[in-house]
Amino acid sequence: MKLLLRSTLLIALLLTGCGFHLKDTDVGVLPTRMHVLSDDAALMQVVSQHLQVRGTQVVQVTAAELVYPLLELEDTERSRRPLVLDQAGRPTRFNLQISTRFRFSPESGEYFFIPLQISKAIDSDVDQSTAADQLEQSTWQYLLQSMSSLILTQLSYLSASSMEQ
Repeated sequence: MKLLLRSTLLIALLLTGCGFHLKDTDVGVLPTRMHVLSDDAALMQVVSQHLQVRGTQVVQVTAAELVYPLLELEDTERSRRPLVLDQAGRPTRFNLQISTRFRFSPESGEYFFIPLQISKAIDSDVDQSTAADQLEQSTWQYLLQSMSSLILTQLSYLSASSMEQ
């Protein structure tokens, strides 16, 4: 009986400690207007769409403009690295990765800086068929969507904490 009780408590503690219960919950209020500066057009488009869906008006700005609140996505890089080679030395599994430097400035002189990275491994045909190309393209789209979700989660937390101060 004690073992069952301990096991149940341990499982409950693990599930609440990992944040599983917070999945897909809105953690903070985003500003009604956000100025966005990005060096990657595809990432900027996905992030802008996600912000607009959550009720934030998005204004794209250039590096010369300093307006607040400002979301900057800098040094965005995409990489495709072979993970597994066949006997002939040709790659059969790749790791696709997107990384960016996320910087949020709610007002002049204040900012939060977070480097972000997300990756996914995919299998690829050696002959580079159309299906393999489509799989890679859809994986890049998935990574962009995932990166955008990660950015919005961080932005929600940072917006909430900057409003509390």
